[in-house]
Amino acid sequence: MESKKFEKKDFRKELHETCLKICTPGKGILAADESHPTLGKKFDKHGIPNEEEYRRTYRELLFSTPGIE
Repeated sequence: MESKKFEKKDFRKELHETCLKICTPGKGILAADESHPTLGKKFDKHGIPNEEEYRRTYRELLFSTPGIE
């Protein structure tokens, strides 16, 4: 059986550039995959029912609000 050699790529530069972009003031990572219980805790604080319709609307707002990027 012939052994395949894979080229090892150094990703340090790319990782550093990505980190700089994420750490830029006003930037970050959007976590939109919160569990129902976690999102429910946020909703409870504002009297919003933890139902599929409201969770969907909330997530749609995260991705469609002008200037949120």
